[in-house]
Amino acid sequence: MARPQKKGLDYFPLDTDMDVVNDDVMMLEAKYGSIGFTTLIKLYMKIYQDNGYFMNWNEKTSLLLSKRINVSNNSINDNINLVNDIINDLLRWNVFSQDLYDKYKILTSKRIQETYLEAVKKRKDVEIDKRYLINGQLVNDNINLINVDINPQRREEKSKEENSKEKNSNSKPAKPLKITYLEFVKLTEEEHNKLIDRLGELETNEYISRLNNYIGSKDKKYKSHYHTILTWWNKDQKTNVKKNFGTDVKYDKTFV
Repeated sequence: MARPQKKGLDYFPLDTDMDVVNDDVMMLEAKYGSIGFTTLIKLYMKIYQDNGYFMNWNEKTSLLLSKRINVSNNSINDNINLVNDIINDLLRWNVFSQDLYDKYKILTSKRIQETYLEAVKKRKDVEIDKRYLINGQLVNDNINLINVDINPQRREEKSKEENSKEKNSNSKPAKPLKITYLEFVKLTEEEHNKLIDRLGELETNEYISRLNNYIGSKDKKYKSHYHTILTWWNKDQKTNVKKNFGTDVKYDKTFV
């Protein structure tokens, strides 16, 4: 059995003068004393150790961090309230991204992501949730962008052949990345958006599922999954028109 792929980092860089040159850290210490600085460092440790570039912030993580901070003479509820106040200020001061916190309840920042991507650039394969990226231009060739908001099995990938062509030829424009829907259907983001514009989101998902099942059961290969879906949809449209006029139509099982 293959070893599980490591996500986080064993260590991370920390500026030795960050408490005297970083305004946000200075404000944190001015308002909360040393406990503010300690909380920030423990947050960094947790982020880099687990996922590497973000952490989910919820009741559980708030409670666990409060326990790690453990201000003497404070009740656990007082510690939780203190930690949440610190988090709110860190978000307000843009130490963490307010936008990504509001959308996904995560703590991350451009600096955290830059540090993580630099640290993992020599790893063979790294997965990043595309929704959480603050600057997509920072992504290295070894990064797989995952769109978990669409489907847990859908992921954005570059094939070895595409990587080879990009490296060996600067004259040809890079092929657009294709996203894998379900298990077998591959579409570019532009192709997927075109299908939604033309078919609607519900029908697009139905045809993706239909094509995925057909490829999986028949081991069928298509040059373009986008044009295959359009062909199927156009054929179905013609079939429906003929049915509406009372014409008996034999349905080609190839397209089922």
